Amino acid sequence: VEAFRHGNKIHITVEDNGPGVSDEIKSRIFQPFSTTKGKAGLGLGLAISRDIILALNGGLIYLDTMHNGASFTIIIPASEAPPLSLPDYQRLKVPPLNILLLEDESLVAMGLKTIISMAGHKVVWASSLKQARDSFETDCPDVVICDLNLGDGVGWDLAHDIMAKSDSDPARHIAFVVLTGFNTRILDELPKGIPKPFAVLNKPVDRQVLLQILAQASTISTHQ
Repeated sequence: VEAFRHGNKIHITVEDNGPGVSDEIKSRIFQPFSTTKGKAGLGLGLAISRDIILALNGGLIYLDTMHNGASFTIIIPASEAPPLSLPDYQRLKVPPLNILLLEDESLVAMGLKTIISMAGHKVVWASSLKQARDSFETDCPDVVICDLNLGDGVGWDLAHDIMAKSDSDPARHIAFVVLTGFNTRILDELPKGIPKPFAVLNKPVDRQVLLQILAQASTISTHQ
């Protein structure tokens, strides 16, 4: 990994010494759903990465290396802005929370897990409804951040489990946060018997919004 500044641009290069990329794959390397992993891959990683970087007015390019590996370079504008003042959510003394993250998109999950962990919270990631249910029984989360569309069910199924847990233990308060790429109209059509979620996180998730929600959730947690 190498990073340097050239003029008003920042270059970040990630290089390996693997088998490289064939000419046939190079022509479609950034195309969505293009993968060499068969059923094990979605073919979205590079496409999503490029879209994120383009949204930052940057670019992502692929180059061959001298030793047959692969090299990807991120080019983004350098910022000349002065340091930002400390946001309100960072001034808050938020106690560590136990967080269960249910998200089946690994790229999204990795980004959220990093943000949550760096804020001092413990996070357990589940990629399926079954994993989340198993973890829910053993880890006793204070906050559940839950995607709605899953391979083995829907997020509302886990919300139902949480509601049942709360009914059996009234002293236990769990903040259920919906993670979705849809708009907030989902709150107007909640499944029967499901209470309104504590909060809704829209994809792509804004870091400040996420940390503010966790700060608010800490006020209802029993682990303070």
